[in-house]
Amino acid sequence: MLFRLVRWTHIKGPAGQIAVGGNVAALTGPAYLAYSLERLAVLVPCATYDLDLTLSGRAISGALWSPFDHVLTTPEYARYAHFLPEILHVDGHTGIRVHALNEAEQSDGCVGVGHRQYDADTIFEARPALEALCKLLATEKTGGRASQLEIVEAFA
Repeated sequence: MLFRLVRWTHIKGPAGQIAVGGNVAALTGPAYLAYSLERLAVLVPCATYDLDLTLSGRAISGALWSPFDHVLTTPEYARYAHFLPEILHVDGHTGIRVHALNEAEQSDGCVGVGHRQYDADTIFEARPALEALCKLLATEKTGGRASQLEIVEAFA
């Protein structure tokens, strides 16, 4: 499955939207999945990356919230305990996650997601947005299908 993150830059950090299937023609329609937020100093470069659910040490320690440890606890998701989406093969970086956050300053290089955007630099309802993304990724992974994240600038 292809996900597309279209971002635009604000004072504190780039905000954007993630769409399912790479369809950005109607980001508020059925393709829309979540708002995104990153910290300007540690942006993930624009490119297409593999996106996979992987075991997260920070989720194991409790430093990051994983929906597979709290709300997606049914037997079909049991194998994903402590998993979070990871953006793979980012030049010079490892462990780049998609996780719940509300402000760009909460990111050390990862991409935060949320269902609502409060202002240019703040998103809310992060956990439900991460849960929706993780459900899609788990379905793809369980079915043996790979996922990718394409990151593009809105005004390039």
